[in-house]
Amino acid sequence: MDLKNIPAEESFEIFRRAFKYSRGIIKPEVKLERLEICNSCEHCNTEHAECKLCGCGLLSKTNSSLEACPIGKWKESMDLWKEWAEEGYPEEFAVLNTKCCEGLL
Repeated sequence: MDLKNIPAEESFEIFRRAFKYSRGIIKPEVKLERLEICNSCEHCNTEHAECKLCGCGLLSKTNSSLEACPIGKWKESMDLWKEWAEEGYPEEFAVLNTKCCEGLL
């Protein structure tokens, strides 16, 4: 599988499936925007920096491209994936060219 020939949406899906329980990649400004939304939400436990609905810690949840707000105030982020699809994927993602991801598309 050659990532250079895979559209952003498909490579994002590969990443999601392969790394669902680890952090995704997100732009710092997206994380800050998400944190602002969470901090102003009625379901935010500001004392413990967590969501009262899903129980997730906001610092880690807002830092993952694979996460979304449980009530839809913000969604998964494909921003970097779209940029990389146009400009080229970082060498660190060579792991996606290995057999561990075969058959995910």
